[in-house]
Amino acid sequence: MGEQGDDKIGPEASASGLFMTDEERLKVNAWQAVSRQVLRTAWLAFYGEDFRSTVNRAYYAVYQAATAISVEHGDAELFPHGWNNPSHDQLPSLIRNNGSLETETRRKVARLLRELRTFREDADYRPGRTILRAQALHCTQEAAYVL
Repeated sequence: MGEQGDDKIGPEASASGLFMTDEERLKVNAWQAVSRQVLRTAWLAFYGEDFRSTVNRAYYAVYQAATAISVEHGDAELFPHGWNNPSHDQLPSLIRNNGSLETETRRKVARLLRELRTFREDADYRPGRTILRAQALHCTQEAAYVL
């Protein structure tokens, strides 16, 4: 400890009570930073009336924020072998079972991951589907809630 007792030595305790290494803390911080940048990009796309890109970026902002939560909780060991992130199918259940979040928050974030993924898949893979301004706004507002 430093002279004033406020220096941290060793791993930092996460919200779940688990201890994170410096490397894990860096990963959490990186995922959080990327999620904030991607949310900004979603808003820029929205104001530019590019609603497909808005929906895509909103989903990925939530995906990245939820990945940060999972890494912080110690779930990185559950990611597919050799991956730095969970699969899209895996992430909602990781969040739903994340004990460091309130139960209602876990449910909402898991639901949003599934909902926004469906919107993103429509935007990315179904060119015949119209992505409405209201859908894009909804997705971006929900992403802002998670971040």
